Amino acid sequence: MTAKSLEEGVETMYTTVEAARIIGVTPRTIQLWADAGVISARKTPGGHRRISASVLKAFVEQLGEKESNEEKEVLRVLVAEDEPDIRKLYQITISTWDVPLQLTLAKDGYEALIRIGQQRPDILIVDLNMPNMDGFHMIKALKKDPDYQDMDIFVVSALSPESISSRGGLPDGVVVYGKPIPFEKLEAHIRERAASTPKIPKITP
Repeated sequence: MTAKSLEEGVETMYTTVEAARIIGVTPRTIQLWADAGVISARKTPGGHRRISASVLKAFVEQLGEKESNEEKEVLRVLVAEDEPDIRKLYQITISTWDVPLQLTLAKDGYEALIRIGQQRPDILIVDLNMPNMDGFHMIKALKKDPDYQDMDIFVVSALSPESISSRGGLPDGVVVYGKPIPFEKLEAHIRERAASTPKIPKITP
């Protein structure tokens, strides 16, 4: 579905189900994006979310169309980190591991939530101090959603345990590491998860 598919010049209001169908995600993903402020939604007096055609059109344009018939990898890993040099370090280091995986990089929690909605990762590696939407907000939003309970979340942050606690802490099940990045430990986690993840067959047109 492209942005051109949305009727121009008419401020139609879409339900979350309709918006999800247009974008190609689940209604719950739309609700998650709306709650986190990734996509702007209004609420009716009855508490139902509505998304305007103009907002949806802009959002579709932002996402773009990234369809591919390439073989999907065994494991999906998403790294959310605002420092470009550190993102590059993740990319270079993880690419040297002999593990079949698909690596996605996001510059903040806002972009990470969009990527997660497009294709849910098996493993999320996230910094806490990021612009636009920090790791605290993003992780808490994800942990409230049952659709993401099997996602492994690893925090790699320069913040001390005391600083993390003073900012509300993190949900149970989130593994926290300090910087410098503990690549050996992350590799061990990724290899363990990859060994238990079935391969997705190639999709042919």
